[in-house]
Amino acid sequence: MDIRTERIDAFKVVGMTLSVLLREERKKKLITTLHDDFNKRVHEVKNRVNPSIGYGIFIDHPITIQKPIPLHGLREWR
Repeated sequence: MDIRTERIDAFKVVGMTLSVLLREERKKKLITTLHDDFNKRVHEVKNRVNPSIGYGIFIDHPITIQKPIPLHGLREWR
């Protein structure tokens, strides 16, 4: 995978959240399941600018954090 950094205008992100420990993810493949669940519902997202582009957001926060980190502009959709 090639990595690049680009500056782009601000945009809204719509998605689903999951908090999981890596050791739990390795056993249960929860991120893969979340991705599959999102793909089944992506048609519900209205006014998509480019349907062929998607973003995955990952935050690796220290274990000492006991409550979720607020992500401004991220709206959880269920």
